[in-house]
Amino acid sequence: MRQIITVIAILFTLASCQTENKPIVSATFIDSLLSHYSDTAMHIASATEIQFWKNRIHPANPGLVNELKYASGRVNHFPLTGNIEHLIMADSILHAADMAFNQKESGPKLAMVRNSILQHRFKEADSLLQQAKVIGIKIMNPHPWVSMLLLNLDITGLLNSG
Repeated sequence: MRQIITVIAILFTLASCQTENKPIVSATFIDSLLSHYSDTAMHIASATEIQFWKNRIHPANPGLVNELKYASGRVNHFPLTGNIEHLIMADSILHAADMAFNQKESGPKLAMVRNSILQHRFKEADSLLQQAKVIGIKIMNPHPWVSMLLLNLDITGLLNSG
């Protein structure tokens, strides 16, 4: 009986290992999808916003608003495309803005906290949040991402200080 089961198992294994290359989707269907594809309205609006804020940045005269809005646009574009490069670019913009103001503004730090959370770098997010707190933020009604960080790192004492 054992030999019969072994032989049947081997036969099923050999029968399932056929290398027949059948296409999953026909080429005409793929071509049809590609020729009729257009970006969504949200994607177009997001890309337009990114370009708007990028054009407003003057490298010789750094500011906080344009850089933060540009970085925010990049971060908001990430879920639409799934392209991690948007988060990486936003990180570099935020670090540059932070350095331009000698790390004395909490805005870039808080934006970097959000970015770090999106990239699952929770310890870095906590460190940046602590730095922002030293600069002078008060967390009265924290954003959901800050609450999530506080819960994950069990530093709820920040909510009571202020």
